Amino acid sequence: MPAVEKRPQDEHAPEQKPVVGPDKWVRKPLANIPWEALAPVSLEHVPMPLGPVPTPDKLPAELFSKPLGLYAETGFQPVKPADPLPREKRIDSYQQTLDGANYAAGNLKGQQKVEYIEDQLDALARFSKDVAPADSTGKAKETVPTPLIDNARPLIEKLERMTPDAETPGAGKNPDGAHIGTGSDWNTKLGVPEYRTQSDNLIPPEASCNMTSLAMALERMGYGRENAMDAIDGELRQRYLDEEKAKLAKTKGDPSKLPKSADEVTLPAGYFEGQVKGYLKAVDGAAEKPYQGVRGKDTDEKAWDNIAGQYRDNAQFEDTLDFLRYLSKAGGRTDLDTVTPNLLKKLEPDEEKRPTYRSITPGKNMNWTKARGEMSEVLDEGGAAMLSYHHKGSKNFDASHIISVQQMTKDGIIADDPYGKMRAGYNVNQVGDAYGEKGQAGRSTARKNQVDGAVDRSNPRTMDSDWTTYSSHRLKSDENLGSSSAMADTSISDAWRSVRFLEPAKPKKVVADPAKAAVDPVKPAVVPTQNPAGLPH
Repeated sequence: MPAVEKRPQDEHAPEQKPVVGPDKWVRKPLANIPWEALAPVSLEHVPMPLGPVPTPDKLPAELFSKPLGLYAETGFQPVKPADPLPREKRIDSYQQTLDGANYAAGNLKGQQKVEYIEDQLDALARFSKDVAPADSTGKAKETVPTPLIDNARPLIEKLERMTPDAETPGAGKNPDGAHIGTGSDWNTKLGVPEYRTQSDNLIPPEASCNMTSLAMALERMGYGRENAMDAIDGELRQRYLDEEKAKLAKTKGDPSKLPKSADEVTLPAGYFEGQVKGYLKAVDGAAEKPYQGVRGKDTDEKAWDNIAGQYRDNAQFEDTLDFLRYLSKAGGRTDLDTVTPNLLKKLEPDEEKRPTYRSITPGKNMNWTKARGEMSEVLDEGGAAMLSYHHKGSKNFDASHIISVQQMTKDGIIADDPYGKMRAGYNVNQVGDAYGEKGQAGRSTARKNQVDGAVDRSNPRTMDSDWTTYSSHRLKSDENLGSSSAMADTSISDAWRSVRFLEPAKPKKVVADPAKAAVDPVKPAVVPTQNPAGLPH
């Protein structure tokens, strides 16, 4: 190796001492370790596997697959991921989430409460979509599973009972929705029906279980008061246009001055109120007894004027449904098999989105067990069910009552009964009304929904506000006895009269026309050039 020439400055440089870096550490001698522990272990003492050791060429190929990564190199297997919870378990678990949300919301106030509840309801909508049956379509994808209705309803009620103030701004124009936050009607948005009592209806409270149960079933399907009011306005515009055409026909006027369609009609002031008053007068005129009339009492024109002036902004959904039935001549109130399909056409003009309607009755091929199975399937798929049953006992199979089925249980159903709470142990073959005590032919105040005590039924001109949406969102404890009411199979199996179903519309299958189908031209096969030597071309 050639010598290195020293530079002048190196002559006076201090001698450099070697620096011991971090990699120049000195191993300390091991202490207190017997030499036997350091000695090699003989092969006979090494534990061997019970089976033969596989040679590398016999190892399964999946052991070296990409997902295993380092586990394959080190010989460890990855932990098997836990199986996903079944849908039913996830739904059951979410009940606790909603119960916790109800507790938390009860301790909040103002805008903080509004935002918290709406966040929880938005989360419920996402969860419902995540656990929807695989074949769900359209609105049914976002419909809350029935076991969660009773847990979600109190959250919506808390929101609807809040009123705007200086810190909580008002929102929304739907009287049946919330008046703060987004102003949404969460009942129709989530398919969680508002509990509705027939006892506070404008139409005969003692005889309106049909429209009240139908209102709850429609909310389950995503249709509410706004849909009914839109349909009512459409009917009134068409009626007004027809009246104007008739007037011109009599006077031989110029029809070109009229709107071309009902959509272009603007109703004159007072027309809506006049039609409401005519409807109320017709209801009262058909009543043979006071309880069959408006508000279940004697009323006069002053009361009808009072109601008509407030109707657009205050009438409940079930009352607007009956008004729509009257205007569109959809059928008699008690004939749901005729009324329901006709009202569905008005509420949902789009046939492809319109829910379907059908009913089943007891017979040779249909018993309560089979009916239960059909109800369970329809409700699980986002549909609704209304049950009609004989409620007077003593083998009285003439009269019947209609309720909304909320969900199925192991040995019965949970119903939203617009009349009240059925007595446990009711038997249609024995003496005793379903809403009375055992052996009692009449009804019991402990089981029948009560009317607000502030309602004065003695003065025909006095009109209360118990019929409004504001009051319906604030039912007292004795006004909602039928909310989430348990009914046992043993009480219904011999008493049921029919079950009516509303089911989500199914998308129509598009069948391709073979004559119009494009035929791809057959491409000629590509024959490779012969290259027997396997050499590149």
